[in-house]
Amino acid sequence: ITIVTGVQTCALPIFMTKPEELSQNVQSALIKKSLIAALEAKGKPAPFMLDKIDEYMMYWQIRKQLEKAVGKTKAITKYDNGGGQKGLKTNDALKELPKITKTMAAILDGLDLSGVVQDDDETDGL
Repeated sequence: ITIVTGVQTCALPIFMTKPEELSQNVQSALIKKSLIAALEAKGKPAPFMLDKIDEYMMYWQIRKQLEKAVGKTKAITKYDNGGGQKGLKTNDALKELPKITKTMAAILDGLDLSGVVQDDDETDGL
């Protein structure tokens, strides 16, 4: 399988690759493609539905950036406001992640795709 994302081409057998080993661009393309396929399986998607998928993917990118921010600084970060106040505070990304995830779930619910799950067991043992 070859996937062209506009930035990167991947010629690996995608079904044999762990998600964390795929670039974020390839992951994004695969997710978008699977969401569109799920909509098409229910009938021809209306243009607003495709727009909602683009919106979902925007939130997906934001979620990935927040996850990366949490990974770098962890749950508690140091602050120094320059006025002599220093200390520790909760990472702001931790506050935003649940909001983004809730919005993403609402988009999938609105598209009636919240129950769509790919069964990874189908490729086990191949």
